[in-house]
Amino acid sequence: MFLKNELNSQLDKMNEQISELTGDRIDSWTLKRMKEKLNRVGRKASKLDKEDKFEIKQRVHSVRASLKAAIEKKYLTEKIRANNPEISDSASVKKRL
Repeated sequence: MFLKNELNSQLDKMNEQISELTGDRIDSWTLKRMKEKLNRVGRKASKLDKEDKFEIKQRVHSVRASLKAAIEKKYLTEKIRANNPEISDSASVKKRL
């Protein structure tokens, strides 16, 4: 339970930092999805022995990496849309990513 709370706390702190840097927060759907992933990691980690700390760290790193990728994709998508007002559909944005 402690690990789950700690991971959620770290995610909230990262969201605040992103907000300060970009002026925009992670959308609620992405944030909810990332919290669900962290909660699954926390539940699995609570069942593991102390010898499996490396595996826990790897899982947390994986979640952080996917969060970073989601943030970068959102930022790039917004940047593409801002610089190219003629693009209105998501498929055109994905082609440029």
